[in-house]
Amino acid sequence: MKISFTGLLPGDGMVQEVLELYLSAFPADERRDARSFVQVLKTDSRFGLVASIDSELSRFCGFLSYWDFGCFSYIEHLAIVESCRGLGIGSETLRNFIRQVSSRIILEVEPPVDCRTRRRVAFYESLGFELHGGLSYIQPPYSSQSNAVELKLMTYGQFTPRQIADAADVIAREVYRKYSSLSDGTGQAVCSSK
Repeated sequence: MKISFTGLLPGDGMVQEVLELYLSAFPADERRDARSFVQVLKTDSRFGLVASIDSELSRFCGFLSYWDFGCFSYIEHLAIVESCRGLGIGSETLRNFIRQVSSRIILEVEPPVDCRTRRRVAFYESLGFELHGGLSYIQPPYSSQSNAVELKLMTYGQFTPRQIADAADVIAREVYRKYSSLSDGTGQAVCSSK
């Protein structure tokens, strides 16, 4: 299987396949609704969408959505079609993204509390990401109908604690349109609303 990657624009036919996978792969509290997803793709040039395609079969295999904030990139979602999982496509997709961006990368993961979540963290660690398990991080809700979610942050590249806090503020403000809730476990806020 040969995997290729293509950036998608709002009118591309493959966006519908991305949406179907997006809606099925992520709980409602950890994603936008379909209309909001397409709206962000149409209106914010910092938001990007990359499809992973089996070139030999011209088959959609997965996607990675991200935000380019200049000094760092934020991976919002990565999902692989169930029939394509376990074939290294997720790793290849992430490696390709790392090669394409010149900035540092940050992403959110569920806390590693069971086999599934520990395996997901190990997947990212195998590609060079670092878990910041000592930081308490709350993903702001995507809408007034969704809930905040306790997650953990992982980074690729050099981030100081201050830079992680600043990145969390940017993500909260620009992606979720809220202020961040990040602390170092001592009860002291690492970043504050501005």
